[in-house]
Amino acid sequence: MIKLRGALILFLLLLVVFRLSSCATQKPKLVLFISIDQLRYDYLTRFSKYFGDNGFNLFFKDGANFTNAQFKHSVTKTSAGHAVISTGTHANVNGVIANRWYDRQQKSSVSSVGDDSFSLIASDRDGRSPHYLLAATIGDELKKSKGEKSKVVSISYKSTSAILMGGKDADAVYWFVDSLFTTSKYYLDELPNWVKDFNSSGRIKSYFGKTWDRILSDSVYNIQGPDDVEFVEDVAGLGRTFPHTVDGGKSSITESYFHAFRISPFGSEVLEEFVEQVIVHEELGQRDAVDILWVGFSSNDWIGHIYGPDSPEVMDMVIRTDRVLEKLFDFVDEKIGLNQCTIVLTSDHGIPALPELIANKNNDTSPGRINRAMVIEVIDGALSEKFGLLASAESWVSYVSASNIYLNRIALQEKSLSVSEAEQIVIPALSDMGCFQALYTHSQLENGDIEGELGEKALLSFFPGRSGDVFFQLKENWLFHGPTGTNHGSPWKYNVHVPLLFYGSGIKPGVYEEAVSIADVAPTVAQIIKVAMSGEVQGRVLDVALK
Repeated sequence: MIKLRGALILFLLLLVVFRLSSCATQKPKLVLFISIDQLRYDYLTRFSKYFGDNGFNLFFKDGANFTNAQFKHSVTKTSAGHAVISTGTHANVNGVIANRWYDRQQKSSVSSVGDDSFSLIASDRDGRSPHYLLAATIGDELKKSKGEKSKVVSISYKSTSAILMGGKDADAVYWFVDSLFTTSKYYLDELPNWVKDFNSSGRIKSYFGKTWDRILSDSVYNIQGPDDVEFVEDVAGLGRTFPHTVDGGKSSITESYFHAFRISPFGSEVLEEFVEQVIVHEELGQRDAVDILWVGFSSNDWIGHIYGPDSPEVMDMVIRTDRVLEKLFDFVDEKIGLNQCTIVLTSDHGIPALPELIANKNNDTSPGRINRAMVIEVIDGALSEKFGLLASAESWVSYVSASNIYLNRIALQEKSLSVSEAEQIVIPALSDMGCFQALYTHSQLENGDIEGELGEKALLSFFPGRSGDVFFQLKENWLFHGPTGTNHGSPWKYNVHVPLLFYGSGIKPGVYEEAVSIADVAPTVAQIIKVAMSGEVQGRVLDVALK
């Protein structure tokens, strides 16, 4: 009897251990990826005392917080960042070097998701698809592994974010155009009825004339800079200071209103409502399969560009985003159960302060602004002085954008010059401008003939068929931008240091201070859902945070 009782106890213990082990390795029903456009990591510490219980604090209390997660590439643009998050690769592999680049065959700039072969549904805007993306996303790998059993859906206000997160094999990808959520015929032949119903519900138009004011008392925002800054522009009738009326500066609804709506916190509120509808109608996380849902909050980015990271507007937007996340997590918990999900939160890039504010605070720095016209003027002047004025072309430059300068082949042919001969004049002329930290030629990058950390970052942003003849990196606190607002794109800490937070199924809670890459997101999640990442994956599995 004693032996029998002992055997029974041993059996029960083994059963408990087996079940605990099974729970620990059980795959989630839903992987929820959240990308908050232009969310610097320091926002989470700077504004933490104003967060609710279950927004960002869901991760801080019961999740994994990687405090030193950074992008490793140079061109910190939206498209490039989202491609890194979703594929675990950089532009030198996935081909997405920036939001736009110059196509020499088409002799024009192209969008990272532009594709005239696939028109939009219910819109005459330019076609869209992921055909420029050369690496598989984690969603693509899931679809390859599980087929129709699993669903992949991606949503954002920006087509670039939604498409480059969702990938080539997503079941549905939605973004905002004009006054509605839509997609391209690459993904769907027509919008589902529930999307049509949402678009026609009047929800988006219901915010016309509403006021965006501080959600907390005015004094709380004193930790930020002044509300009225000279180098902030009135965009879409919102005005430069609180309160901001969301009407587009018009007495009736026009395109200007939809612009103002997108760059207000109300845009994020409606996006969250749309996400809830996606979960319900696609039954995400509610079937016998692993699903992936990508959500890209874009309004934060537009607000940051206009007002800057030290503005009361950015602080208010982050606090409001925390409320939106809490609402979304409550809904997911009700419909699926948070314990049945793995949630990942990160961002595609950060943002620098307005250079004029930096100069006011620190006389030892010399921040500044340059723009496309200034760069072209210097190059045209230097090459014309050396080789003579052009007769066949207006400029020696075809295009300048996102660290890439494309020299005009017609101009070079007229003067019987090689690209390398022109580069020998261009590089010194640009160096004399005093705003560039580093300048590289196409051949240097193609041959890997560069050194140092900045050089390594440049290599990760280089793709031979798409990058320019000259690649530049700005000095710290310099912007490639117009006379107001701010912009990202350089490899400095304020642009590359972003949150990386995990929560839920398969995650070991804790604060992890080791240096990690945002390219680690996709392979880590692939490990959780037991999906193999094919091709050249540059990220690694963050085993330290996995159960």
